[in-house]
Amino acid sequence: MFSFLSDVYGMMELVTCSACCVYAVFPYSHGAFVLTTATSMASYGLSNFRRWQLYPSTASLFAVRIMGSQLLGIPLALASVILSVVVPHPVLLPPSGPHNVGITDLEVERDRSKKVLVRMYYPAVAGTGTGEDVPYFPYQKSIEAFIDFGAPDVLKKFKGLMMHWRLVKMDVELDGQIAPSSEGGYPVVISSHGDGGNKECMSNYLRDLASKGSIVIAVEHRDGTAQMTINEDGSIFPYHKAIRALQEKESEYEWKRREQLETRTAEIDTLIEAVRHGRFPKYKNHMDSSNIVLHGHSFGGATVLTSLARMSSATLANIKACVVFDPAVDWMPDDSRTALVEAKYADMITPTKPGQRKNSNATAKEKNLKSCPIQFQYCSGWEKSGFGFCNVLMSRVADRSFAPGTTYCVLKGSGHISFTDFVFLMPHKLSLALGLSGERNPILVAVDINCISTAFLEYCGIKLSVSNSNSNMRDVRIYRHLLEISGTRSVTVV
Repeated sequence: MFSFLSDVYGMMELVTCSACCVYAVFPYSHGAFVLTTATSMASYGLSNFRRWQLYPSTASLFAVRIMGSQLLGIPLALASVILSVVVPHPVLLPPSGPHNVGITDLEVERDRSKKVLVRMYYPAVAGTGTGEDVPYFPYQKSIEAFIDFGAPDVLKKFKGLMMHWRLVKMDVELDGQIAPSSEGGYPVVISSHGDGGNKECMSNYLRDLASKGSIVIAVEHRDGTAQMTINEDGSIFPYHKAIRALQEKESEYEWKRREQLETRTAEIDTLIEAVRHGRFPKYKNHMDSSNIVLHGHSFGGATVLTSLARMSSATLANIKACVVFDPAVDWMPDDSRTALVEAKYADMITPTKPGQRKNSNATAKEKNLKSCPIQFQYCSGWEKSGFGFCNVLMSRVADRSFAPGTTYCVLKGSGHISFTDFVFLMPHKLSLALGLSGERNPILVAVDINCISTAFLEYCGIKLSVSNSNSNMRDVRIYRHLLEISGTRSVTVV
């Protein structure tokens, strides 16, 4: 999936493995021995000994030089080449927009005792960051938490093999200076992750939006659905495994999920109000609070849809679009879910637990959902199974039950985590064999996701800095054509 020469790690590994093979075949070549030794030391130094794929090459060098065994050295050298190609160093996609991307982590006060943890992605001035490399996984425990949450059992037994993920870097300006904005400021995207996600898990998509001229606020929910949250005092807020263990008790499981959703929507509402009232000191003069976009994946999709359905008309006036990836409609509360899908289908899901907040007036919530254009993006796996009531929503979009511009689209050959960065952490063939991704190349799927979302936001009047940004983007025929050529099946409300 990835180019073997994608970065300095890949190039150095290629040289090291090639030199090992040459030396194993021609053990009397002093030049091959020197080159092998030098490149091996450089490779280990660059990777901080985390690339275990290089270990067979070192063993090959020892077998040939010390033991004098070509019979053992040649297979070991070849094994190192194969491992480096089959399990290469993972690389995230670079943003496609014209701006450099800056990131900053901060907390926003929710009430006197609670704060909301977010990561800001924004257009940045080149060279104004701290100059430090920004690792995708800042802590080893971050990788362990990710594996514990969603990895197959076979990977959980070999966590050490994934420690080379610490080498994955993000091409960003850490705490960089925000780039000057045009009059009115940048549009604002507020993003909610899914169960087991975090503020980094959709950085490919969110960095791309920031590079096109938007300020993205990615929340890390403190409801127990983030893989692991590091609190301000350094303590760890872990993933709530007890709720996941209730899956066999369907009713109780969904009730617990809806309790978590109340925390999630409160955090999203806090961020919306913070944007509207200028509570981001560093960014407030660059934010266009009249152009807010809500975004969410899976549980995050259910979160932003619920927030959208419940918000006041004054707040709704600032929301220009909503983009949801595989929204977990099942976990939405009764009233918001009924407003989204027809009552006869909503009743098929576990009703709200007696005594749990219902927040009635579904009619007002349906009105909200009909006032804001929504883009529903689904993976082909969910569409085939009908999970999350996606087929019902497709029919509702086709029947013009939502605002003009609302779109339903399915990305062929994609899986549920194709919307996240996790598909880039391991080779496509391996993730496909483990059932973690769809059959289509994740890079192509990611490009489609970014392209389709950009077209939708442009159609909704959100100004982004993209090469094909022009007035024709608002022509629904071009929008449809863009969806068709990108390999999706779509329904668009005209």
